[in-house]
Amino acid sequence: MAAAILVAQNLLYFRLHYFAGYSIPWDFLGPYHAVPHYWIEAARLGVPVSWIPFQAMGYPIYLNLQSGLFYPPYWWFVVTGTTYTVDAAILMQGMHVLFGAVGATLCARLLNMRWALALLAAVVYQSFGGFYSHASHPDIVRAYALLPWLCAPVIAPWQDGRLFRLSVGLMPLWSYGLWTGGYSGGAIAVSFVLVFLLAGRTIASRGDRSSLICGGLIGLALFSGALLAGFSLLPTMLDRAEVTRVGASGFLSYEYLDRRDWLALIWRIEGDFFGHDVTMRALFIGLPALSLFLLRLQLGRLREGAPLFAMALLALAMVSGVLHQPAMKLLPPLGYSRYIIADYRALLALPMILMGIQAAHLVAQGATGPRPWRHT
Repeated sequence: MAAAILVAQNLLYFRLHYFAGYSIPWDFLGPYHAVPHYWIEAARLGVPVSWIPFQAMGYPIYLNLQSGLFYPPYWWFVVTGTTYTVDAAILMQGMHVLFGAVGATLCARLLNMRWALALLAAVVYQSFGGFYSHASHPDIVRAYALLPWLCAPVIAPWQDGRLFRLSVGLMPLWSYGLWTGGYSGGAIAVSFVLVFLLAGRTIASRGDRSSLICGGLIGLALFSGALLAGFSLLPTMLDRAEVTRVGASGFLSYEYLDRRDWLALIWRIEGDFFGHDVTMRALFIGLPALSLFLLRLQLGRLREGAPLFAMALLALAMVSGVLHQPAMKLLPPLGYSRYIIADYRALLALPMILMGIQAAHLVAQGATGPRPWRHT
């Protein structure tokens, strides 16, 4: 039943793209489609691919971390002999959004939510505006889709269980997918936030053996996925001087969140009110989800949701620029991407959604907020 609801929601959102011939505009129809189409067709014909000939008089494919050359779903087209058409690319993107919604279900279940609330978390996350304002950037959408799967073991109570063990065991696959199929700036941002949370939770455990083991295993799983992707990342790292943004790190014009952007949580983003490019505007989670999040803050007992709260605060500190500016001086890769709103947007929205669902869970258990002040 839950799967049917999420599929129906996905079909509703993408109905014109799946069935009426509508395309995704702008960059989606440019190199984001042309480069994978080129190397997939070459691989299908058994032709080695090492050079992209039709951009800037040509360049080695390994310098383009957005080519998806090592991203497993692309190789399905090679193995099956299927052409990577625009329609196929749109379907692939829609399925990633659905996959992200299922990941939100996993997060909620690991947070001990019942199925109805886990489904609500998935529905809200599938409505997250980042999937749609960034629809023209497939690698950013893929990063948003993989985020819940990577976050789930990090933010969940570290209690042994079949679902928890499975989520940790699959982390190398999702980490590998993030580095090979997601936007590289987003991969750096997600890794930074998750490692920070892992370190914080491990330190806060005060030497508790089971927590140390859990934190170590999760960290190892996260790192092993990045290590598996190393053969695709290492050549670029060795030739990083050829990548303009590496040399310009710290001097780029970074896109940070401003006060007007908070309205994008519940408002449409068309028009000139918002100061960014239209792809950078949507934080949408909807008024009901935002209301539940504010209720969660009112209920207190934030210790019960400390990892979620810490994740939201850390993402906010980065996306606002308050922490990003000093952090990239210590860790230069944090400054390689100028799209800070894109990199940290889902890292802010996902914990807000889950904290809102947690509020519904606590209210169902009879929780009430602190007593209001009374004037005498």
